[in-house]
Amino acid sequence: MRTGPEWKAHRKILQDLMTPSFLEKVAAPAIYDSMLEATKLWTEKARLAPEKAFAASADIHNAALDAVLAFSFGSQFEHKATRLQVEMLAGMKELASNGDRVVFPEARLPTSIQSMIAITESITQIKSSVLPLWKWWVISKLPHLAGAIRRKNEVIRQELVKAAKTLEQDSDGQNDSRIRSAVDHIVDRERRNAQKDGRNAEYLSPTLQDEVFGFVVAGHDTTSTSLSWGVKFLADNPETQARLRAALRSSFPDAVNEKRLPKGQEVMRASIPYLDATIEEILRCGGTVPAVDRQAIQDTVLLGHHVPKGTTILMLANGPSMFSPSFSIDEGLRSQSSQASEKGHMRFREWNKDDMAVFKPERWLASAATETKDGAVGNGDIKLQNASFDAQAGPSMPFGGGIRGCFGRRLAYVEMRTFLITILWTFELLKCPDEVSGYEAYDGVVHKPANCYVRLRSAPLS
Repeated sequence: MRTGPEWKAHRKILQDLMTPSFLEKVAAPAIYDSMLEATKLWTEKARLAPEKAFAASADIHNAALDAVLAFSFGSQFEHKATRLQVEMLAGMKELASNGDRVVFPEARLPTSIQSMIAITESITQIKSSVLPLWKWWVISKLPHLAGAIRRKNEVIRQELVKAAKTLEQDSDGQNDSRIRSAVDHIVDRERRNAQKDGRNAEYLSPTLQDEVFGFVVAGHDTTSTSLSWGVKFLADNPETQARLRAALRSSFPDAVNEKRLPKGQEVMRASIPYLDATIEEILRCGGTVPAVDRQAIQDTVLLGHHVPKGTTILMLANGPSMFSPSFSIDEGLRSQSSQASEKGHMRFREWNKDDMAVFKPERWLASAATETKDGAVGNGDIKLQNASFDAQAGPSMPFGGGIRGCFGRRLAYVEMRTFLITILWTFELLKCPDEVSGYEAYDGVVHKPANCYVRLRSAPLS
């Protein structure tokens, strides 16, 4: 969709969902509860198969999906993916294993969740097709996908109807306590827009239904993929993992003393530069979104090359200047605004050429941090002190940029932050067997690891 009145109208529907108030009061509690369920699931798996490797991508995906469904439709939304798996494994006393890997039985997911997963996977097929519209027309007629679309629409309509009924009970629109989910926000926004435009509110319009589902898809698929890369990087870089765990321990002393997980509000409000740096490095190295595309809205010139209006321009997020030295460019070929920023010392900094392809969160820390041993917190893990996070340390664009940059960027950070804190607080991520530790990947809507396995060991608090 072009950046015009229609796109702005669609964005207006969702504009309240990334505010600090919504994220802290609605999204964060739902995400925290879902990540606690994921922690319970991995606790059961670690009990049944101690220090054995098992496939983790589906667990991470389901945890992220549970989270986005909970804050999209409210904590009372009954369909959960992770909880069923926890309940099934909790009833098992032992699990047969062969060698250093195990395969866990999987609980049957609710039909509604199966439908949403099926549609999300179909988007991957469309994205990789040279004729995406034709591909969608074909696969949407297949019985299993047509049924999935039907069930998905039923769920979304039901939740919109519930939200509209709740809204009707608040005739003056002043009771903010009724806003407990994304659909509550969306329905409330539609009512306000309708009143402003002098029309009847359309709570079940195709536009609203599409925006709700788009929010669900965007809120879990990219984030779960980034987290899948994240557990691989941390398992393969134990020193980094130890530094991060030490930083977490020192940031939540009450939780350490009380031998518990940090609470949801503690997670949201803590300032942990090394955690921020680790998240940014996971996003940079994982390359979940390997390219950003934009369309030229007028004839222009880029580095001396004529670009006609309407041309689609692909900007790679994993090439030169990101993971290898940048090209040598004649500064005279750059635009006047670029040359002006260079003279004003505003040009984006470059990564150190010696280690730019290495997973190294420290590159995002602005000050020269000193490393010390902290015996009281983190079991002697290395802790970085006197460091501050620098989001502009070097080139990276995991969320694109500009007006069409990723709308859910703040939400993704909350999800990744909560997952990493709860998982690393509870477990050590051990290196997996070489045959499932590679960094091969496949591309669809996102850039996913071909293998994402974890081996778990309980992480002591002291």
